[in-house]
Amino acid sequence: MAQLPQHLRVAVVLSDVEQLSTEEMSAALRIKLGTVRSRVHRARVQLRKELAHRAPHDGRRRIGGTATV
Repeated sequence: MAQLPQHLRVAVVLSDVEQLSTEEMSAALRIKLGTVRSRVHRARVQLRKELAHRAPHDGRRRIGGTATV
């Protein structure tokens, strides 16, 4: 998370941690809905790339998810 630019980090925290709607985020950040959606999407894509090395493989199981064996 620390690697994300601040504007992307704020968007993904408000969305995924604080569970704000896009409308609530738009009002709180004073930005357009499309910008909110774009920032959340870009943050998730970047996080997915950064965490890819932790993905289950070779018999490992996902914690709290489905088995990948």
